Parts: sequence; C-alpha cells; structure tokens
Amino acid sequence: MQLLKRHLLIILLYFIIYSCTHDSSTTDEDRRSNAMHQDRPNILWLVSEDNSPETVGVYGDPAARTPNIDRLAQQGLVFRHAFANSPVCAVARSALISGMHSPSPGLHLMRSRIEVPEYLEDAFYPRLFQLAGYYTTNNAKTDYNVPEPHSRFWDESGNQAHYKNRASDQPFFAVFNNHDPHESRMFMDVMTEEPVTNPDDITLPPFHPDIPEIRRSWAHYYDLNSKMDEWVGEMLAELEELGEADNTIVMYYSDHGGVLPRSKRFLYHTGTAVAFVVYLPEKWQHLAPYEPGSCVDELVSFVDFPATVLELAELDIPEHYQGRPFMGHRPGEEPGTVFLYRDRMVQTFDMQRGVFDGEYRYIRNYMPHRPNGQYIHYPFRMQSMQAWYHAWANGQTTPEQSLFWLPQPPEELYHTAVDKWEVNNLAHDPVYAGKLNELREATREHVLRIRDAGFIPEDMFVDLASEQTLYEYTQSEAYPLERLVELAEQATSRNPEYLPLLELAMSDPFPPFRYWGALGCLVLGHDSYAMRPVLETLLDDDFASIRVMAAEALSRLGDMDLAIATLDDILDSVREDELLYAVNALANMDVHDQYRSSLLSKLRPIAEDEDREVRGAFNFSRRTANYLVKKWTEDDYPPIFE
Repeated sequence: MQLLKRHLLIILLYFIIYSCTHDSSTTDEDRRSNAMHQDRPNILWLVSEDNSPETVGVYGDPAARTPNIDRLAQQGLVFRHAFANSPVCAVARSALISGMHSPSPGLHLMRSRIEVPEYLEDAFYPRLFQLAGYYTTNNAKTDYNVPEPHSRFWDESGNQAHYKNRASDQPFFAVFNNHDPHESRMFMDVMTEEPVTNPDDITLPPFHPDIPEIRRSWAHYYDLNSKMDEWVGEMLAELEELGEADNTIVMYYSDHGGVLPRSKRFLYHTGTAVAFVVYLPEKWQHLAPYEPGSCVDELVSFVDFPATVLELAELDIPEHYQGRPFMGHRPGEEPGTVFLYRDRMVQTFDMQRGVFDGEYRYIRNYMPHRPNGQYIHYPFRMQSMQAWYHAWANGQTTPEQSLFWLPQPPEELYHTAVDKWEVNNLAHDPVYAGKLNELREATREHVLRIRDAGFIPEDMFVDLASEQTLYEYTQSEAYPLERLVELAEQATSRNPEYLPLLELAMSDPFPPFRYWGALGCLVLGHDSYAMRPVLETLLDDDFASIRVMAAEALSRLGDMDLAIATLDDILDSVREDELLYAVNALANMDVHDQYRSSLLSKLRPIAEDEDREVRGAFNFSRRTANYLVKKWTEDDYPPIFE
C-alpha cells in the first residue's frame, strides 16, 4: 500500500511540475503531433453560395479564374455529376443537415420553419459527430428550415466559430460559408464598377438574349467567383499554418447552382449542378474509391453528403437517412438517378419533381399554368432579370429565349449530352417515349418512397397533421399518397379526358383531393367550362388554397365578379399561409381596372403597414402585395427595385 501511495505522489508531482513549466495554449508543434496520432480524420467543408460548376476553372470554362480550387482539384477528386437536390439554399441545406430529401420531413418550402420529430433532429449529422467526440463548428450560415435557433446543432455557430477553439486532441468537423457569389451581389445597386472579366469572353447560354446587360452581368458574376476562390486559398493556407492539413479531408462545394436567371430556383442543370472537389491527404486516401487527380462521373447529391462524412469517420449511419456514402470504408452502390425537387420559392408557388440519370434530365411540372418567370422579389432586383424581361416584352427574344416567360409544359425531357443548356424539350418526341416513361416512373418511385409531403397545400399542414408533426402524418397510412400523386398527374396533364375524375375529386372529403381537382380545372382553362357549378361550390371551402384555385379557375371562365369577391375576402385574413395563395393568384390574373380600387385598399396595408397582424414565421405576402401595388399604380413594369 505504501508503494502505491508513493507512485501516486510521484505522478501528482510530475503533473504539477508539467503544468507549471508548460504554456497551457497549444502550439503549432503540438497540433502537428496531435494530428499525426489522431485516428479519425478532421473534416472541413468550404461552401460557396449561388455558383454553378461553369464558374470554376477545373470544369473547363476558359473565362473562369479559380486557381486555388483548381490546385485543390489537381490533388483531389473532381465530381462532374454532383447536385443539390433543390436549387435554393434553405431547402438544399435541410437535405444536407438531415440526410433526408427535404419533402420527406416537410422541409421542402423555401423558408418555412416546419417542426420535425425530435429523433430526426437528434440524428442531424453535427449532433452525431458531437456524440462521437468531434468538435463541430459552423461559420456562419444555417438556414435549415426547422425552427430556430439553428445554432443548437453545433458546438459553435456564428461569425467567430472556428475549429481552432477545440481541445488539443479533439478531431473537428467544420463548415465555413462564403457569400461572395450570392445573388445579392448582383443587385442593380451594387453593380456599379466595370467588371474585370471581359464581357466579350463570355459564352452565353442560348436561353439568354445577347444584350449588353446580360453580358455585363455574367462578367461580374465571374469576378465574384474569382473573389470567392481567393477565400478558398486563404482557408487552405490557414489549415496548413495550423498544422492540420495532413489530417483533414477538405470538401469544397457550392450550396446549389448559379444565380443568373433560369439558374437558382429551377431544376435545370444551371440551378442544381454544383461544383464539388474533395481532397484527401495521404493518410486518408484509402477512403477514396478513386486516385488523386481523378475526374469522377459518379452521381452524387446533397442527400448523400451526411452519410458519406459519417462513413469517413466510421460512425453509424441512421437507418432513416435516404442518401448513401460515396466514399469511406463501405461506399454504397451508385444510384441510377438523382432526385430533384422545387416548391414554393419564398413568395411564389410552384411545384416540380424530376430526376437526372447522368445523360437525361426529366422534369414534371405540377403547376404548368404558371411560367418559370413569375415575379420573385430577389431575382427581379438583378439587372439581368429585368433586362431579359424587357427584351421579351418588346419582342426581341428568340423562341428559346421566350419560353421562360410562357406557361410551362407538363413534362420536360432533355438529352444533356447533346443539349448542354437544356433548351430542346424532347417530351413530345416519340423517339424518346421510352426514356420519358422510364424517368417518369423513376420520379414517381422517388416520390412514393420518401412519402413526399409536397402534394399537401401549405394551409392544410396543421389540420391534417393535428397533434403530430407533418412528417409523422405523411409517414402514416392516413396519407393516401399514391392516389394523390395519380390525381396530381392527371390534373396537370392538360387532358380534358380527366374532367370526370376532377369532378369527383372536387367533391371528395379529403381536402388535398379537392385542391388538385380545382387546380386541374385551372390548368385546363376553357376546356373545364362544364365544371363551373362545381367550382362555385368550392368558393365556400374551409381551406383558402382550395377557394383560391376555384376562384382563379372561374376567372379564366369569365366569372370575374365571383373570383375577385373571393380573393378580396381572403385578403382580410391574418394568416400568412392564406394570404400567400390570394396574392399569388392576383399576380397571375389579368385584373381589370374596375376591380383594382377595392383590392388596393386591402393590398396597401399588407404591403406597407408593418403593424398589420400577420400570423406566420415569415411575411412573404408583403413582397407580392407590394409588387401588385406598384404594378397597378406605376408606369414601370416590372417594378424597378434598386
């Protein structure tokens, strides 16, 4: 016993002497030593906002100037078929953090704050890394679509968050976000200097008119991406200086596609394809299925990222994750397609689902009565969007350049191997009927497999889910998804043969069926004239979304008095999810002068009175109300927001 006490005393004295003679801060030498002995890799995500692969040099565009990313690519892997599953930040990021396709837990609407079950949040990948002993930091964007505060998922989240604040022997998972190429940097009021990139060096996509404003915008955009690349270089240099480069797997990617018109918010390549470069230091290269310097054609998407980083760290992947690891000790089998989705974009309703199989892109439009080019506040603050609109309105665009402003087709199919910019829709070409049906079925399979919540109108979420979360409801047998998808496809096919089915749907006790039945009549226009009496009964429905669909359908059938009276009444609501449907309908209707005075008396308080009560996480109806006020009272159209 005396010998044991003596040994313990010696150990204690050694510890006291060591503590007194050594600085408590970790030196660079200490960090390098710790890194060499660390048995799990650090993981560093460098994320840029709003840029397509085309703006990164390693993807082949000679106008791109990104030497730091290109150098990283020379030593790493370049993924040529990497995608954000949704072409907008909050929805894309909800898939990134959850490992699930956003429409599955109900996180598919741009900015919503939908609650999900606690066990799903507990499996968000930062929390799993924390449980495994990692130090997790996010600097600084969150935007996950779930309720605030989003910082609760990280050890540190904010502008000062950094992996260097961890314990000396602790592995880290760190995310840094760069804002340089963001859409807001392309607004008219900030594009005052002449671009460094020569506008004449830009190869314009054929859907953009070749006018000075468009070329100048593209040149500015390349400049912003060069600035972002400088930031990447600084982050890599810091990693080296801190002695962590040899033990850190680096992933650079963009949070979705580009920002110039017909990119961000749209399911085309320009909106969903992301630049994605992965560097694995020598110690961890065995975790990559490809040699350094390889260009990889494997299909990967954001829903795969959480599973992949967990596999790289040899952590268990939750069973409910819907992606698969594409690196690590046990990479999953490559899928045949990447699943894509688009829903409400802040203030504007739309709904698309689609897939990409590496060669063909398929898009199903569930609101084909709307054009792609609906008014959305943010993109219309860009000079390029306004210039394109005015060129089209003045008859100065080609048929390819005009399609953006016209109602969408029910289906789109593009052979991207020969049609890089996706302008030649093959959906009606009998030669491609087999491929069309194959990808249509693949899209439907994805929708059914994940139990897609997007077929439920937003104002019905609470009533249908009741005491459950939306996810729990849609995963239950109470959600008749297969029948609902079939009805939605029939309603949006522009085929009058489905009118009897639409009539039955409009009398169904299940409210989403009534919604899709009314929307189908709206899509058919005058071909649904026989449905006027049924549509009139829906003007008293319990749900505003159904009343709005019926009202807009009736407006196209000539019953403008009934339609306006219904929408005018909904404008008195204090619910954001009801107001949004009404203002969107008005923004897409040809409202005659005789109705505008009454409507403006309701729209002006929504647009201008900050004290007007609106219940909801956000107040996006204000933006469309403001747009309508300007559209109906000012000479400039669309309104100029600088």
